[in-house]
Amino acid sequence: MRLVLLGCLLVACGGAPPPAPVHDTAPAPASPSRPTGFDDDLALFRASRGKPWNPQQEPAMEACARIFHNITFVGRTKADVVALLGQPDGVTGNVWSYMRHNGEIGCSHTLTVLGNVVTDVREHLTQ
Repeated sequence: MRLVLLGCLLVACGGAPPPAPVHDTAPAPASPSRPTGFDDDLALFRASRGKPWNPQQEPAMEACARIFHNITFVGRTKADVVALLGQPDGVTGNVWSYMRHNGEIGCSHTLTVLGNVVTDVREHLTQ
């Protein structure tokens, strides 16, 4: 009798009780993988630091462009940037620069660092 009364009460109040919460047991999605060749680009970029600007630097210049287009630097700490790219090619105040050049054209990326964090990144194409 109580069960029938409970069933009538549920129908009168709008239906069945709310479903129990479902807990997602699926694994979290994997972090995005690095683009193909990214580690090679980083190695080439690092190895070219301080080298003369000449046509042999073309691959390093292209690697530099790919790195800065594939990685978000804003919000990273100075230590993160140095661990990834190595020491900057130049520092003026709170602006760090990384430049690769083939003798005719090149690309320079500047990172504005406030406190311990990168707040802005700019690309400058040179001729």
